[in-house]
Amino acid sequence: MALLYGSVTLRVTDSGWLLEPQEYTIPGDHSHLDVSGLITGIGYEVRLTGVSQSGLFSRPLTTVAATGICHRLFGVFGFNVIMVQLWCI
Repeated sequence: MALLYGSVTLRVTDSGWLLEPQEYTIPGDHSHLDVSGLITGIGYEVRLTGVSQSGLFSRPLTTVAATGICHRLFGVFGFNVIMVQLWCI
């Protein structure tokens, strides 16, 4: 089974745009990423975008999550399934 996406880009931005956005690249053969070090008590926008082997981007999958409550976001990009778990400090 060939993977449709070579990687997935994860971008985490605080809702008030007070901090620099954090961006992670998840290789296509990985199925999860734990994001830690977030500040408790504020909201974050979490955006997943698939990147194909040829460099084309999928439509982003976006959600809003609040720290203090640990969240899981699942993204399905063809045969790639990604789970992102947000942890509070």
